[in-house]
Amino acid sequence: MLKLLIADDEMRVCKLIRYLVDWNSLGVEIIGEAYDGNSAFQVIMEKSPDIVIVDIRMPEQNGLTLIRNVKKEKPETYFIVVSGYSKFEYAQHAIKYGVEDYLLKPLKKKELTEAVKKIIEKYELTRKVEAEKEHLEQFMDHYASKIKESLFTEYFRKKGQALKDMDTDTLEAVNHEYSCNFVPGEFMGIAVKVLVADCEPESPVFSMAVAKVENILSQDFAGQFSECVISVNQGVIYAALNAPEITDMQLNRLMNHVQIKVMGWREVFHGIRVCFGLGERMASVGQLFRSMDQAVEAAANYILSETETVLWYQSSYSAECTPELLYSLDIRKDIQRGIELLDYPRIQNCIHECSEKLLHISGLNAGMVKLVYWKFVEDYFYSLEVNRIHIGREEFKIRAEHLFLLGASISILFEGLGNLMIQSLKNWAENKKREERRPILQAKEYMQENFFRALTLEEVSAYVGFNASYFSNLFKKETSMNFLEYLTQLRIDHAKECLLKTDDSVNEIAELVGYSDVKYFSRIFKKVLGLSPNKFRKMYK
Repeated sequence: MLKLLIADDEMRVCKLIRYLVDWNSLGVEIIGEAYDGNSAFQVIMEKSPDIVIVDIRMPEQNGLTLIRNVKKEKPETYFIVVSGYSKFEYAQHAIKYGVEDYLLKPLKKKELTEAVKKIIEKYELTRKVEAEKEHLEQFMDHYASKIKESLFTEYFRKKGQALKDMDTDTLEAVNHEYSCNFVPGEFMGIAVKVLVADCEPESPVFSMAVAKVENILSQDFAGQFSECVISVNQGVIYAALNAPEITDMQLNRLMNHVQIKVMGWREVFHGIRVCFGLGERMASVGQLFRSMDQAVEAAANYILSETETVLWYQSSYSAECTPELLYSLDIRKDIQRGIELLDYPRIQNCIHECSEKLLHISGLNAGMVKLVYWKFVEDYFYSLEVNRIHIGREEFKIRAEHLFLLGASISILFEGLGNLMIQSLKNWAENKKREERRPILQAKEYMQENFFRALTLEEVSAYVGFNASYFSNLFKKETSMNFLEYLTQLRIDHAKECLLKTDDSVNEIAELVGYSDVKYFSRIFKKVLGLSPNKFRKMYK
């Protein structure tokens, strides 16, 4: 059985948790309760519980400090945070430290049970990975919902073409292949965008916010349709709905319920909002992904009207972006010039001006915005090629696509694109600088290992593969010393160490650091430090 520790400074809360859930049926044993952070830490160190349910506010050390300290010693411990404080900072820090879930007081039996079940599943998967093939059938039964989600795998991979030619006669085959329960009637796609203020799409905070909304959707939509398949891709939640009839009243009621529940998390996930894009109702499963495409297109139009939270697909969303419009927004020359000079404000201003022009175009839709957005990306890469700058195109495009999917407004979208362009350039410039400095670092390392020999500029420059003149200039630029000055500094530094740590004669030390003439060594030493070698030894040894 998994071992559970309850840590809360309120005894009544500990008792509530103890009796709120049927722990025995879950295979969980409560090993104790702790009422302050230090006591909880001591119990964890001694008894190694698998799961700790911990309050944020506790005496001695608070819940966040306890989590951080325990993770250093026992990183395998699972934590569920419970708190009466719905503050974004608390949730952000808790997620950063690796908690499994963050629950608000007053605790609800269903939420706590589901949080523990997720931990149990994660625990079991971690320990049974080696036996996965032997238990494949069990695995597939337990994760039947994952088989359903594979319905979307083809959609994401083939951009909605997987079921293009299917009709109602193939319903049975689709149900068999994907373990679905589709029935003849209406088929509909919904795309849900999750937006969290001041939160990067790649952050764990955003990922947990999406997971929360996905969980709310699953709970509210379950049992309301003959079939409801939900999946998440790149931060967007996709839902495929089916029933003999799908009514507006039914949909509006469900979406209102979801909105109300999401509002309860606005303090935890700063300003969280959701936007629903709805495709048209289709008569066959073969048209389901056409509806899903429409839903995605509808949700994308949120960037044009931030106040609307439910967007039905409209045929006007398919209006095309004219060549004249693209020409009027051409940024290739300005971007090229900004890249050539690494003028980051110029690049950002260029993008900003174009996005402002875009806002004043009559009949604008998300499809037009998308064409302009990707034209900017292509112009950017054209300018990079002209300036012989190599940046990973595929990685950039993946991040750009993610930005577009989760854009909250046109201004934010294009500001994000400008920031992505600038950051990519900065990374390239830093890498280039590092590459240029590498031969100097190699030369310095070589000199540090061979300074006691009669080193020459020609020898060291040949070692790093440069001609002596170019290497001399580059070395001076990077170190602010010429070759001889740096070599002298190495020798004098080592001589100082020998004078202080050994009883060797000055003559012996001079030879040891590369000077065959002791008088010349003494003269150089005095020039650098203002003292002769003997006076230096007497003064500092």
